[in-house]
Amino acid sequence: TAYCTGRWALRGLSEALACDTFGTGVIVQEVVCGEVTNSAYFEGDPESKRRFPMINMLLKPAITSEGAAGAIVAAIKSGRRHYCYPAMLSVAAGLVSHMPVVVRWLTQIGSRAGLKDGPFKEEK
Repeated sequence: TAYCTGRWALRGLSEALACDTFGTGVIVQEVVCGEVTNSAYFEGDPESKRRFPMINMLLKPAITSEGAAGAIVAAIKSGRRHYCYPAMLSVAAGLVSHMPVVVRWLTQIGSRAGLKDGPFKEEK
């Protein structure tokens, strides 16, 4: 939940900045990277990582922090407003935009599969 909240907040900030700086020559880019393997991000909230195992299979391979830095450089060079790395993440972003019900279903399936012993476990 915290990850999704932060992710959507950054998307909103990016959109607002792009609108605020329109016509000024300032370029606003949103760079979205997949899971970074050598990051401690999920250590504070391991349940959030376990919540999306089904959909996470689509977002492989995981990348290193060096790979994420390279993606940021590539995004700047591309000049694109929205840049995803690895490329499969663009497919997932498109699914969210065009088929949110499918993504919600995949996430719910992932929650049930990944949290058998977690706070969302199904009662028998």
